[in-house]
Amino acid sequence: IKEAKKNNPSLPLGHAEQFLLMLHSITSLECRLNLWAFKLDFHVMEEDITQPLKYLKTGIDKVKGSETFSLIMSYTLAIGNILNRSNCDGFQLEYLSKLADVKDTETKKSILYHTMRIILETEHEMKDLAQEFEDFSLVAVTNFEEIQVNLQKMED
Repeated sequence: IKEAKKNNPSLPLGHAEQFLLMLHSITSLECRLNLWAFKLDFHVMEEDITQPLKYLKTGIDKVKGSETFSLIMSYTLAIGNILNRSNCDGFQLEYLSKLADVKDTETKKSILYHTMRIILETEHEMKDLAQEFEDFSLVAVTNFEEIQVNLQKMED
């Protein structure tokens, strides 16, 4: 269009051609359009990244402040120390998954069953962990790798 206009300046241009010629005259058009699109999408992109992280932080705060969770962990440690004839100050969280697998020889019930039975017999003020940690249901389905990719896209 630019070349045709130069070769024949008296030739009138249609509206579409005038528009394209005007767009071509704007410096850094592609960069400006990308910035404009980013500005329009920013709030949605920000919400997609921050909302799952807020749920994660809330969940972590609830775990730290949960008396019920602390009670269960302390009983689990105490029972583990008795069974292992040790006096450890803590354990790795991976061992929690094994509580349901290790069973006694007499009744074939798991250590998890016995731990919870002892807690329920001795402690009368326990809250429901499922209700206490309801934020984790949203965290559990969150793809944090996708959040990382989205964050990287925003930075680029």
